[in-house]
Amino acid sequence: MQELRLLHLQGPRRGAVDCVQLHSGGTALIGRSELAVVAFADDTPRTVSRRHALLWLASDSPLSWHLFDLASTAGTRVNGQPVQMRVLTHGDEIMLGADGPLLRVELPH
Repeated sequence: MQELRLLHLQGPRRGAVDCVQLHSGGTALIGRSELAVVAFADDTPRTVSRRHALLWLASDSPLSWHLFDLASTAGTRVNGQPVQMRVLTHGDEIMLGADGPLLRVELPH
């Protein structure tokens, strides 16, 4: 089991922290869906799609966290760059939409 923490830097959940724990090969949904692990209220501005992005803990050696945009309406950015898929590193900043919620990735050292 590995853990990734997401600190909400801006947006409706500013100051909150989501701890995502997955086994190798596991996934976690980000979005407004009731199935989302990193969940936003349904009345969150539409920069966040119901199924916005997916976190995946790859079974590489060493294990690595990946972020996939799920063809979201407003897109996903990591460190200001639009992405479809990105391997995450400690300190990366994920933005949902062009000016939506901003989350900082915290990985154990």
